[in-house]
Amino acid sequence: MNSEHAAYEARFGWTARTVLMTLIGLAFFGCAFLPNAPLLMALSVGAFGLVGLLTFSVGALSRKVALRVDENGVTLGGSPLPVGYKTDVVPWTDIISVVLWTQHIGRKKMPYIGLQRKQGSPQLPGQPYGPRRQRMYETLIPHVSPEIVHASRPVNLWNLDRARLESAVETFAPQVEVVDISHR
Repeated sequence: MNSEHAAYEARFGWTARTVLMTLIGLAFFGCAFLPNAPLLMALSVGAFGLVGLLTFSVGALSRKVALRVDENGVTLGGSPLPVGYKTDVVPWTDIISVVLWTQHIGRKKMPYIGLQRKQGSPQLPGQPYGPRRQRMYETLIPHVSPEIVHASRPVNLWNLDRARLESAVETFAPQVEVVDISHR
């Protein structure tokens, strides 16, 4: 099997959440045009809705790489927005496991994909990390080590195909496990 065919790539795009958030933004924007609405409230609500509408639709339309697993390692995509988009490529030699985990935010759950990296691996560029951030991770997400949280991305505005992920990891790095701790 050729390596490009075995690679797994997920891109930002239209998901159920993206559509829902875009529609909510559109609804808020529409509220700005309600008759008899106080001007300041109409402008505030309309601006909030417009920002949401543009953020989610531009993110979905960007089709930027959210995750890629190939012979080079794992590419973690950044924000799909035009400003500040970057990716972090982590070579297989630095990866112990690919970790699927969930952050609970009230009754909502946000799935994440992260990497357990070998001790001494270089810091991911552009990812601030230090004692304060480590304490924050330990407090907010106690079931996941701060090192994994630091090398994680939310599965948000894109879909993760677990079977294709596992197949690509098995193809390119059979020594690396895919571990699911999302039910902890």
